[in-house]
Amino acid sequence: MGIVLFGCGWQGRRHVVALQQLSVKLDCIVDVNPDGVHRSLPDYQKENIYSDSDLCFANHHPEMAIIATNSSSRLDCVKKCVDHGIKKIFCGAITSADYRKVLPPFAIRQFARFAEFAKLSPH
Repeated sequence: MGIVLFGCGWQGRRHVVALQQLSVKLDCIVDVNPDGVHRSLPDYQKENIYSDSDLCFANHHPEMAIIATNSSSRLDCVKKCVDHGIKKIFCGAITSADYRKVLPPFAIRQFARFAEFAKLSPH
């Protein structure tokens, strides 16, 4: 399963380490500072580090995304993933109003059912 990581600051690097410990291959990284990522992860292939998610998706077709960016850019990352057919997205908190902007109606109904079951508020 191909995995893309959005954001490789302190939290993103923790995800990289966890994936390595699980022997799970990280296909590509998208970050605003690819040179900084390469400096902090010198063993990771530099050609798989991108600052542009569209270029990343032109070269890779991940099935899963981990979004470890700051909160102001998470929604845009989720939208990119959904637009590229990624259905397995692990992301820090986004508001329920935001998720309604990116998820198709079926997924919103599924989330509402889960939220009801888990006693969460989908609103």
